[in-house]
Amino acid sequence: MGFPQFEVLSDVSKTGTGSFWWINYTSSATSGNIYGFRMEIKGTGVSTGAIRGIRCEAQTGAGASASLLEAGLFTAKVSAGTATVTNVRALTGHISIGDTLIASGDVVCVNAHMQTRGNEAVTGVHAPVYIKNEAVGGNGLKMDAAVYITVASLGGSVKGYECLIDASTATLTEQSGNEIILMKFLDDTGAVQHLIFDSDAATVVKVAAA
Repeated sequence: MGFPQFEVLSDVSKTGTGSFWWINYTSSATSGNIYGFRMEIKGTGVSTGAIRGIRCEAQTGAGASASLLEAGLFTAKVSAGTATVTNVRALTGHISIGDTLIASGDVVCVNAHMQTRGNEAVTGVHAPVYIKNEAVGGNGLKMDAAVYITVASLGGSVKGYECLIDASTATLTEQSGNEIILMKFLDDTGAVQHLIFDSDAATVVKVAAA
């Protein structure tokens, strides 16, 4: 059930860019918040089903091709010229717990989930999370970190995290012997180095050239 419900009744074939729904809004307000689209979905009944604020799906037809298949694109754009902004974020995930939460499963703010079959033909990078810093002017900006982790408003003996990365349920491919590559990175000469864990070696963790 959906209200209001929009449905495409005809299969339109065309070239160029097409949009089923396009909203273009410009505001000259000097105070307050501006929302292009604001929605709240609230479930008040006892239900075992899911409550989703929004669901987006991009799908190719059988036998069809596309240069890009992307369920969502979020862009925070700073127009030409100088703009003064406190924080710039393309996407924010936020969990708000008002009182008591009883969760029999996971509580995560971002869930990157891929389903694969093993017969995929991928020539580029394949990973649940892809992070890129691209310079589009000058030399670009050196980021503080590819992943930045912090805490806020914790008190007493409460610590932010038990560990930085938990890969205790992940399966990593063994190289030679019992060697497992934990990380690949470039050194100051541009050569690829491996951070390796070897349970059989006297030095359990080492760095070696690729």
